[in-house]
Amino acid sequence: PPPSWTTTTTRTTTTSARAEGRAATEEEEEVVVVALLRAARREGTDEGGAMENLVALLSGGLFGFALDKAKTNVPWVVSAQMGMTNFTMMRMFLAASATSTAVVLLLDRLGLVARKPKAGLKLGLGIFGGYGANFVGGALLGMGMYLTGSCPGTIWAQIGANTVPHLGSVVAGGVVGTLIFGYTERFMRARKGFHEATTDSDASPRWLGYPASALLLTGAMVGAIAGFNHFFPWQQEHLAVLAPSTAAPEAAAQLAKDAFPLDPAATTWDPALSGLLLGLLQVPAHLTCNGP
Repeated sequence: PPPSWTTTTTRTTTTSARAEGRAATEEEEEVVVVALLRAARREGTDEGGAMENLVALLSGGLFGFALDKAKTNVPWVVSAQMGMTNFTMMRMFLAASATSTAVVLLLDRLGLVARKPKAGLKLGLGIFGGYGANFVGGALLGMGMYLTGSCPGTIWAQIGANTVPHLGSVVAGGVVGTLIFGYTERFMRARKGFHEATTDSDASPRWLGYPASALLLTGAMVGAIAGFNHFFPWQQEHLAVLAPSTAAPEAAAQLAKDAFPLDPAATTWDPALSGLLLGLLQVPAHLTCNGP
């Protein structure tokens, strides 16, 4: 709070103490100052919360829009990716991961937002090296994506685009699964080590360092995207979704022409460019919400 607040309140406390025939103690003045600091922090949090909500709303809208343009909200595309027969999702999220890695590195190097590596979570089984919750949770998520053609992120874009044949069942299954987890977690927490964070949250090799690791990882993901585009052209894969009967080279060439650049009116976008857009959303997320 401004110094005048503290001074005025301290004087008021001192006056009240004198009215009682005593001097205000340091403890009383300290309590008042702490209360003012908390009030000011709450006021700032309310203002920051409104900005965070606005950024989250806009980022979520852009996220869903990019998913729809890349056709990663089509259930068949999700299931086919889990079966490794269509690499649309792989392209998009490799591009998103590469861009996110570069953004986090740049913000950290510029001193704007310090990098905060997320630690792995233990499951208490003692067989996953401190990453049990990550391994088991990832496996459950992958199985659910294969069976439903959806996931907790894409379901919202699927609701908006109405691309899921059995949408009600998918949503109901997600709600039931969440409830089951909520009721079983309390029993699981009795297990030693359950959901404890690993002591070393930084996965970057110590001998290489974070900046070099981030750059190498970004380059590897970009190279993987180039490889997928060479062996499995995204235009052909999108045509298999949009118009299976016309999945011919000339149709793919026309699709590529219509989809470039990121034309909002285009039927589809290059998944890698959609992923680039998703990765750039890390900028407002980190600058306003202090994290994605």
